[in-house]
Amino acid sequence: MKINGWAMGLAAAVLAMAGAQGRAQDDDNDVSASVDATLASAYVFRGTVLNDEPVLQPAMTISKAGFSLNVWNNLNLTDGVTAEAGEFYETDLKLSYEKTLCDWIVLSGGIVQYLYPHNGESEDITTPSGDSVEIPVATVSSREVFASVGLEWILKPKIEAYYDIDEINGGYIQGSVEHTEDLIEDRLSATLQFSSGYADKASNEGNFGIEQDDWNDGAASLSAEWVVLDGLTLTPSFQYAWLWKQEFRDAAEIVYYNDGNPWVASIALAYEF
Repeated sequence: MKINGWAMGLAAAVLAMAGAQGRAQDDDNDVSASVDATLASAYVFRGTVLNDEPVLQPAMTISKAGFSLNVWNNLNLTDGVTAEAGEFYETDLKLSYEKTLCDWIVLSGGIVQYLYPHNGESEDITTPSGDSVEIPVATVSSREVFASVGLEWILKPKIEAYYDIDEINGGYIQGSVEHTEDLIEDRLSATLQFSSGYADKASNEGNFGIEQDDWNDGAASLSAEWVVLDGLTLTPSFQYAWLWKQEFRDAAEIVYYNDGNPWVASIALAYEF
C-alpha cells in the first residue's frame, strides 16, 4: 500500500472540499483557548510503550476561525530511557485547520513538529531476525503532515493519514470508531473507542527496523467525561494498546528497554475559556 499517495490524496480532498465552501466566514470568529493536564500511568504512542512508568502531559490550545495551535508535552515523573525524572521527553507543536461540511462531515489537516530535547544520534539495534540496523530511536526532532475525514454519524468513523517529511519519510494511516453515551445530561458521558493503524515499510523500518508494509497497532479505550463546572472537565480513562505483530513487539522492547505493558490508566483535567 502506498500510504504517501493515500495521505496526499486525502489532504487534497480536504483542501478541495474546504475550498468548495467559498470564502464565507464562520459566524463566531472569537479566539478560544484551553489548557489541560493528563496524569497517566504510562506513555504509549501508536501501540509502542515509550515509557512504562507515570508521566504528566500538559497541553495548551488556541483556536480561531477553524485554525488551532496546540502545544503538548510529555514530562517524565521517574528516570527512564527517554529522559530523567522531571525532564520533558517530548514537546509537540501542531498547527491545524478544521472544517465541518453539511453538519456531519468533519475535515481537518495540518502539520506536527515533534521535538525530543534529551535525545541524541541514532543507534544500532539487533532485530528479532538477528540483523543489525540503524534506527532513529534517538532523533532530536521529526515532522509530519496530516489530514483526516470524520463523520458525525453512527459510531463516528474517522480516517487519519500522516506522512513523515523529516526523519523517516514514511506514512501511517489510522482508522477509528467510537460511541458516546450520555449518563447525566450535560454533566456526565462515557465513550468507548477502538482504533487501528497501518504503516508503510519506510515508517516501520524507521520505528522498528523492520522493512515491510503492515498493520501496526490497535487500541481500545473507555473514558468518562464529567463536567465539573462550565468549561471545566475531569476525564478518567482506561486504554489497552498493542502492536499487531510479535516482531514489532520484540523490536519495541529492545528499543525502549521496558516490559511493554500496554495498559494505561489516566485522568485529565481541562479548562476552556
